[in-house]
Formats: sequence, structure tokens, C-alpha cells
Amino acid sequence: EDLSGRNQIFGDENEFPIDHLILRRSHPEDAKPIGKLVDEVLIPSYQNLFGTTSALNIIETAHLSITVLTPEQEIVAFAAFEDFPWAIKGKSVDSKHFNQWESWLRKAFEANEMNPYNTIWLNLFLFGTGVPYGFHKEILKKIMQSAYTSIPELEFILFHVRGEADEEDIANVVSPVVHLFQELDGRPEKEKVLEGIPEVQPSSRMFYSPRAIVLPVVEIRSAKQEDHDDLAAVFNSQSEVVTETFGEFFIAELIAAQNETNRALVAQVKDKAVGLMGITKEV
Repeated sequence: EDLSGRNQIFGDENEFPIDHLILRRSHPEDAKPIGKLVDEVLIPSYQNLFGTTSALNIIETAHLSITVLTPEQEIVAFAAFEDFPWAIKGKSVDSKHFNQWESWLRKAFEANEMNPYNTIWLNLFLFGTGVPYGFHKEILKKIMQSAYTSIPELEFILFHVRGEADEEDIANVVSPVVHLFQELDGRPEKEKVLEGIPEVQPSSRMFYSPRAIVLPVVEIRSAKQEDHDDLAAVFNSQSEVVTETFGEFFIAELIAAQNETNRALVAQVKDKAVGLMGITKEV
């Protein structure tokens, strides 16, 4: 598969199928096109941030790797997650420090809530050169949502910016997606602690993304008449069948008809109703 000329394929943001992308776990046969994807973006900034490694090796050994495809099955993005920080030059054999990262991370950074049971490391992410720059954040957000839903116990995603990466590297690779992350504050003893960790430079920076950044907290409550406009917009954007079947005022009537045997529950995100369920004791 020749992945050259990507810029011409998706030169216009309006042509890029951002709402129709397919996300799935990576397959070994993805290695070749992902390898070509790596070749496309293998600029010094990526090497400084991620090091270099084999795409097949990543897919076969990563705790979770996710491939992003267009409806035409063209791979346009890729990300790999691991249960230890592997954003270094190759895979370290120092299992003590990388499989027991919780201890040194907490000593070097304000990371008391993170542990191997609720945290995973984003060790690599990349986009095809034809993916419009403005969509990098949205695609990585979709990838992270997929990671959180695939591993329900996850609460945090960590991202290690190697000490070799300078501000230009960060601008080239991280800036498009920086709003998905927050930087961990270093403790006063950070550099001293990291000096004893092979391949994790004292000047390394750590970024984290809590689950709520990409998967907002959903509250469930009883529906109110004030929810009608929000809910109508949700229903109308997804299907006209409900209105055609039950009438224009179906939602208002469902909310108003609540009693001991009929209830309407609303899913709310940030004070906005985003979903509705009607339940009844009567059959």
C-alpha cells in the first residue's frame, strides 16, 4: 500500500471524515502501513519524544494499541499504551524501575493518586501527514476515550516527555493535543530521584490526563420540563423516527406523565441533558 500523497487526499479539513473514523485494536497486519506512517513523521522531534522502535514490536507487546482508519480502511493514526513508561530509547530491561514506576514517580512528582491499577502510559501516538493539523486533538481524544472504555478501571493516562525533547519538539508534536493533558508538578528532589532511573532524564516532564477530560462525568436524575429543549436537540440530531412515530410533543408528554409507575430519567453532563430513558412498571 502506497501511503504517499496523503496531503493531497485530505488537503481540506472538510474532506476529512472525522465523524466516520473507525477505531479498533491494532492487528499484526497493521505493522506495515503503521511502519510507513512512522516513516512519514520520523522527524527529530518524534525521535526525541518517543525514541525509535519497530511498529510490529509495539503492536505485539503493547498493553493496548489502537489503530484509526477511514471508512475506506486507510490507517491515518495510531497509539500505543503500556503499563509502564516506555517513551525512551528502545525497551529497557530494567524491570525494577519500569514495572515499579509508582515509587520513583511519586518521589519525583506530585502523583499521589496514580498507581499501576488505575493508570496507563501513552507511549506513542502519531498521525499521518495528510491528517489536517486541526484534527489531531479530536483524534487523540477519540483514542483516549477508547482506552478508557476498553479498561474501565482506568482513571489516568500518563505521558512521558523525555528530557531530550526541547520546546521545539513539544511544539511540533505535543502542542496540537496539549489541552488533553495537565503537567505534573515536580517535587524539589525530582532531579536527584530521576538521576537514579536509567534512561529517564532528570529534566523529564510528565503529563497526565484524567478520565473526566475525555469522558465527562454523567449524572442520572429525574427528568424536568426544563430539559425538553436539550433533549429535543439530541433526538432530532439522531433520528426523525421518534417524532414521526410518537408526535412532536412526545418528550414533553413523557416528562409530564411521571408518577409512581412511570419515570423519566435524564443523563446530565455539565448541567445539560444529553440522554433520556423512560421506564414503567406496567407491561
